[in-house]
Amino acid sequence: MLQMHIPRAAVELKMRAEGIDPAVLDGNSQDGGRVSTERPSSLKINENPMHAKYFKMLQMHIPRQAVEAKMRAEGISNVEVILDGINAESKEVKPTTPLSKKKATELNHLKSLFWDKITDVEGTLWATDVGMTANIDIDELSASFKKKGIELPQISVRKTATPVIHENSESENQEETKVRLYDGKRTQNVLIGLSRIKLSHEEIRRALYDADTQMLQALGTVSGVDLWLSLVPNDEELAVVRKYLKESNHSIQSLGTVEKFFATVGSVRQRLTALLELRRFDEAASDIRSKLVLLSRGATQIQCCFNAKESALQVVLRTILQVGNIMNAGTPRGEASGFRPDILPKLATIKSSSDSSQNLMHFIVKIIERSETPSLAPALGVDLNALAPAAAVDCTIELNRNIKALSSSVSLIKAEINNAKQDSPKFVEIASKFLASAEPVVSELRTEYENVKDKCLKLRSGFFGFNASIQHDEGCPIKIFFTILSSFVNAFETARLENVRRREQEEAQERRKAEFALRKARVKAQPPQPPPPLRPPAKDLFDAFHSTQTASVDEILAGFKQAHIAQLRTALDDDDDDDDDDLRESDYCPADWE
Repeated sequence: MLQMHIPRAAVELKMRAEGIDPAVLDGNSQDGGRVSTERPSSLKINENPMHAKYFKMLQMHIPRQAVEAKMRAEGISNVEVILDGINAESKEVKPTTPLSKKKATELNHLKSLFWDKITDVEGTLWATDVGMTANIDIDELSASFKKKGIELPQISVRKTATPVIHENSESENQEETKVRLYDGKRTQNVLIGLSRIKLSHEEIRRALYDADTQMLQALGTVSGVDLWLSLVPNDEELAVVRKYLKESNHSIQSLGTVEKFFATVGSVRQRLTALLELRRFDEAASDIRSKLVLLSRGATQIQCCFNAKESALQVVLRTILQVGNIMNAGTPRGEASGFRPDILPKLATIKSSSDSSQNLMHFIVKIIERSETPSLAPALGVDLNALAPAAAVDCTIELNRNIKALSSSVSLIKAEINNAKQDSPKFVEIASKFLASAEPVVSELRTEYENVKDKCLKLRSGFFGFNASIQHDEGCPIKIFFTILSSFVNAFETARLENVRRREQEEAQERRKAEFALRKARVKAQPPQPPPPLRPPAKDLFDAFHSTQTASVDEILAGFKQAHIAQLRTALDDDDDDDDDDLRESDYCPADWE
């Protein structure tokens, strides 16, 4: 195993598990390598052989809780007394061959299994003895799950604010000690970002506080500001480096690159957050304005349909009301004066009893198409084509939240202006110019939002019959109101197109039937034709072969001439320019045939 470059620590562990003294590897064993069964006098062990295996399990570093659980499962009482009888003095026993620091590092050659240990196995599945012991091949385990490229000890990552000192070799003859306070991944990400900037830490700090886009062009875009926010320290990271400098009395030069950068830029995150909101403002305001336009268009179309008594929507709704009253005759739902629109999309789910491909929506469309104004059927989808985009906007929740966020952004920028008046006049100038135009925009959007919301609520109230007292608290939200109407318009248009295709198919089938009947009548009107003369049966290949065996040479030659003349006659009959159809045998037969 050692020749196979398996770490010595793993070999020694396997030897102890098999009862062999690891000292034989150094040639120091006095008894051929077999471990003596006699235990040191300082270690008191219960001489009951039934308990020996449990002590061996403890020596193999199996957790005590697991050993106790196994002993209880096998019916052994006084588990603590038995095990504590040796633990009191077992501290005096030293390992046969203590591991050096280098050997302990070699034990880390296998991949780690990151699980959470269970300290109390009582009441868990681990407390149950399943009566089996796994036979683990350490050689195969080492070969299958060894780490790749691990030659040096792993560097532990600190979890507290206590600095960890790492020695980085800058040359073969000189080493510089730097203090690292953050984990490797965070440090690497910041170093990658800083490697693209050819400025000192102090210059970067000044550019960030001033929002100087000439020194740092990325500060002029949303993505650029967002990138710098990922590089600068948060409050916790800043507190770590400040606490270290305060308690250790070290200078900032003793810190690593990332730690030095964090200590230099300080509390710049709040300034960058305000700058990010400033860069995002125009896009956010434009998005809110476009959604308000969609809602306003949808509400305007519905209002126009309500105001026009002969609009497509009014005619369709009245038709549905009449059909519904007929279907509900004799029930409490009959003789209705109106209905809530939540039933409209469900009309397409009421199937026809005679034709499963048809539903009540198809029937409603047919009624409109057969009325005095059939053009209203296709007009419904045109009159309400803005409902689908409006249904995608949540007026009462999404838009209200976005406008509040926009107002909060303005307040944040205003507060940062007050903080920057003493140390960053450039940022104050940029932010003040922005506020001069941003505050009127927020006020305008808030007013427009309230107007559109009131308009939609009034339409919903008129459509659903809700009174004003519960408009804002209960009932159907504006988004669902637009969604119901949009779904109904789509289902109505789908049914109309299906009716059109169905009529076209029926008309085409009727035309085919009429054409077939006409052809059949023409055939019956024609006089009967005499049957064509029967042709003599053609000779097949066997007859032709038989004739060559029985006929003379003259008969064979005469037959060939006749066949050749027949072919020529056929060719001349097909030629329209040839007027002479009389052929003589001598005209087309070579003289040497005779």
